[in-house]
Amino acid sequence: MNIRFLLIMILLSTSMVSAEQKSDLASPERITARLGVLYIPVGAIKFIPPDTENDFYDNFAFRISAEYFISGFFSLGPGIEYLIKHVEPEQGYPFEADIKLYNFYFDCRYGYPLTDSETNYLVMGMGSGIGNLQESMELGDARGTGFCLYGLFGFDIALSNDIGLDILYRYQTIRITIDGERNYRFEGSGLQAGLNYRFKF
Repeated sequence: MNIRFLLIMILLSTSMVSAEQKSDLASPERITARLGVLYIPVGAIKFIPPDTENDFYDNFAFRISAEYFISGFFSLGPGIEYLIKHVEPEQGYPFEADIKLYNFYFDCRYGYPLTDSETNYLVMGMGSGIGNLQESMELGDARGTGFCLYGLFGFDIALSNDIGLDILYRYQTIRITIDGERNYRFEGSGLQAGLNYRFKF
């Protein structure tokens, strides 16, 4: 699974660089601010002893980011994602906790214009960052950090001259271990959607 994900990332980066080199168009300099939500259908906890894994479902994270267009239709910038959830897997090892996940990330995107007005885009991108997970249980609190990596593909659709709608498919891998005993995983497909505002100057 990780090898396939790495190959997807390499293909995306190659296509973005190639498209940027072929493009002679130049968009006005701008910063785009984004506010939205990330939906991850399935998360999991792997308990190292006794080596069992429990799934939990319907995970929603709020996200905010800002990107600067450095050349043509290529942009990059930082952002943050915040997920809060009560975890109580339906089957498997008995466990219950409240978790908070913060992802601090940096991503890059290439937007290929679908219209002559250059307001609707086909989007490809990737990102990486650091995840910090806080876990609260009756026995006490714990936390851990881990690495996150993801790829994006979808559309940025103009709602007006300055406002757009993001609808993106996302494939990610996020793994965070707590106390060497519990490994939280948010891996696989997800949906990323939200609004963006384009500051032109």
